[in-house]
Amino acid sequence: MLSISFFHSNLAAVSLLLVKLSEKPRQLLRTTCLGRVFACGLLSFALIACEPRGESRSLDEIFVTAKTKFASQVVGDLPAAAEVPLKKVGELLERLESSVHNPASAEYLTRDCASMGENLDILIKMSGYTSRPALGALSASWSGLAHQVSENKDNYESNAVKLLLARTMFSLASELEAVRFGLK
Repeated sequence: MLSISFFHSNLAAVSLLLVKLSEKPRQLLRTTCLGRVFACGLLSFALIACEPRGESRSLDEIFVTAKTKFASQVVGDLPAAAEVPLKKVGELLERLESSVHNPASAEYLTRDCASMGENLDILIKMSGYTSRPALGALSASWSGLAHQVSENKDNYESNAVKLLLARTMFSLASELEAVRFGLK
């Protein structure tokens, strides 16, 4: 029963198409050509719009941008409670950067990662309300990385450390631009 009704519906569609073709062949031809042009234009637009436009940057470019942005922030008029942890964070950033570029100097990597997490925890309490979630996530990431490196000192991912350094520098630079760790 189903196959008979399917056959009849297809037969009806084909006969309707034949009637339309015999009635107005030019109009149907124009509509079909216009539809094809529209479909080709839409397809071309979709292919061009989905193509990457040079937006992806390498990890080294991201790291250099983060380092430049962080270095450009003046550490002058900070609250006294924030100066010491921020100075320690700056020193840790330099040491961790050297351990990324020189794996032989990675002997204190576990201690530095854990210390970075602790100092970020101190700075979270003084940071702006919008920076706190990002700094909290970074603190947890540094603590997790310290645990991971302590388990496997010879085989750690230096690119992960480099990306985490860049994220930390970006977050600290944006906090220094905005509130400057002035909240209590």
